[in-house]
Amino acid sequence: SEYLQKRYENLISKCKKEEEIREDLYWKPLTDDRYKEYKSKLANLKVSDIISELKKHEKPDHSIANALEEVIKDDPGKFAEEVDKFVNTHPLYQERLIRALHVSLERGILFNWEKVLKFTKEIVYKESNEENILLTITRLINEAIRQRLIPIDYKDELWEVIDGILDNLNKLKIDGKIQLYDIYRGIDDLILNHLEGLAIINLILYSLWLKKNNKIEDLNSIPEVKGRLEYYLNKQTSAIIHTVYGFYLHSLLYTDEHWTKDMIPKIFPKDRVEHFWGAWCAYVQANRPHYKVYNLLKDIYAH
Repeated sequence: SEYLQKRYENLISKCKKEEEIREDLYWKPLTDDRYKEYKSKLANLKVSDIISELKKHEKPDHSIANALEEVIKDDPGKFAEEVDKFVNTHPLYQERLIRALHVSLERGILFNWEKVLKFTKEIVYKESNEENILLTITRLINEAIRQRLIPIDYKDELWEVIDGILDNLNKLKIDGKIQLYDIYRGIDDLILNHLEGLAIINLILYSLWLKKNNKIEDLNSIPEVKGRLEYYLNKQTSAIIHTVYGFYLHSLLYTDEHWTKDMIPKIFPKDRVEHFWGAWCAYVQANRPHYKVYNLLKDIYAH
């Protein structure tokens, strides 16, 4: 027992150190002299002058990027109004801009969605994109849809961004492979930190958003969305896809009960162990038992 206690204490100490490192890397900007210099400098410039300053550097500078992100957080509305000026900047600066806007949404700050959607569309439809900037855009869109912050008038513009991100999944050859252990451990972090999972969540939430705004009766009203939803179920190559469908099963039923009923065998494929358990574990963790859903899932419960 003394030996185990010592090992436990060492492990706790190690975890604390790793957590501190993680916070420094992902949540706190690097406060070197260059960061401090540029945070002060950029804070006093117009957006157009900031763009000119960024273009002076042939290679992207992470200290400047950190400073830019903090400056945008201080006045997100100002940058959202002139977001189009960032179209030709380096992806690192674009990513920090989008990250800062995401933080602003979480703080309850609103901005011009027409311009932001147009800007993100420009990035998404580039010939080549890296996964990290697409994930950053996908997180921003996810936050906005969940909080219903985007006016319904921009549904077409929003769809173009969501659809463009899905197109990039094949280009980047994201396989979406996960371990069953990861599914058992917890669904939320798993799908929210994976581009494929989060992109399909946005696809489902988009259809739910239209339904709640009385813009559709069922998925037949939006064949392009219906086609995407069926494509990923027919693809049957990624457990994380089934995890998402299981997680949002009640939302799918609300959007289109008949379609979801027909898709139950594909969402819970009994001949694919990982896909089945991905959907099942997500369904059980995310949804309360409901008699109507049980009637649809009798065979799945029995299995």
